[in-house]
Amino acid sequence: RQVFFHIFWVVTNASTAFKQGEYQIVSRAHQGRFNQVLAAAHIIIASRGLNKAELDQVLLLLQNTLTLAEQREFKAAINADRGSYVMQVVPRLLERLGQLTAVIAARQAIIFTYCNVAGVLKQHEAQPETLFFDNYYFYVVMRRTPDTAARLYRLDRIRTIDKVKRGSGLPVQRFQLRDYRHQTYLLAQGEPISFSFKCWLAAQTALERFPGATQKVAKNGVPIITAQAHEEGALLWLLSQGPNVQVLSPPSLIRKINQRQRAALARYQSS
Repeated sequence: RQVFFHIFWVVTNASTAFKQGEYQIVSRAHQGRFNQVLAAAHIIIASRGLNKAELDQVLLLLQNTLTLAEQREFKAAINADRGSYVMQVVPRLLERLGQLTAVIAARQAIIFTYCNVAGVLKQHEAQPETLFFDNYYFYVVMRRTPDTAARLYRLDRIRTIDKVKRGSGLPVQRFQLRDYRHQTYLLAQGEPISFSFKCWLAAQTALERFPGATQKVAKNGVPIITAQAHEEGALLWLLSQGPNVQVLSPPSLIRKINQRQRAALARYQSS
């Protein structure tokens, strides 16, 4: 109350000293946040996870946390970034994001209409467990029954939520998101495998690509990396490194690398 009356006195008694324009009362706790807000804005723009209207809403929300002078600087700083991405044509997601977050917190189930990759609409019933963002999309982890495996659904492909109903009452987030991220940072296709390879790259490059990977050094000084990933994602990365890696195990992965390299070579030889 004392702070309020102090501000009121300053405004009413010193108004003649103010020049015409906009004024803003800024708490010291809010000063200096420009860099954090700017970083968050760049990350959100680069994610391409929202359509233009929703992106504008989020950026405006961030902008309004800044002082008036910083707001002008903020708009100028992100202007080029905003125009450098081709935004996805996605439905409005923010409302759906909040709706499913509430469903997860209440341990409820939903009946929803989903559009698969082939464009086919089908109604499903499942209980959401967790929701996260990865590789340009929001994903919802759901189980059709408590005993079935968790499945991932893209949020933008959920066309309608037809009904919210009572769930199983089981604890939420049984799905281990951390383990999922360790296995699917490349491509979530194929079976999870453990594999090892010699690495003539900087070992840290490979270790960063495969979180949880371990390293040992062979007698000739070449690092040997042991890692886990979904097979297709591992293949894509290993093949992209050419002669800088040599897979040691498992034999099935070595055979597939041989087959793909031979097939690629055959295409060039035939032309």
